[in-house]
Amino acid sequence: MRFAICLDNEGYEASLELRKIYRVLPPEGNDPKDYVRVVDESGEDYLYHKKGFELIDLPQRTERKLLATLRWMNLFLLTFRAIDNKHLLCRKELSPNDICRCGTVH
Repeated sequence: MRFAICLDNEGYEASLELRKIYRVLPPEGNDPKDYVRVVDESGEDYLYHKKGFELIDLPQRTERKLLATLRWMNLFLLTFRAIDNKHLLCRKELSPNDICRCGTVH
């Protein structure tokens, strides 16, 4: 498994965090040579130019711990989106009748 550190997120600020380690997937058949397939903040894989990343090799023990952490984060962290620039409603775990973080029932 490969990983990369984000060194430049210009134009992709919502999808990539600077200095964060991301999982890199193997290239697919038609992927351009100068691009890398990265699992970004959306949890989906997208192509980004290689110049924005430093590919890194990790010791197997560190890789296992990082993968476990990434799985935990994907399961338990909430992803929020702004509603009316005021309310933060969880996109996945809350239903319309649940209480938002701001205390409002949506």
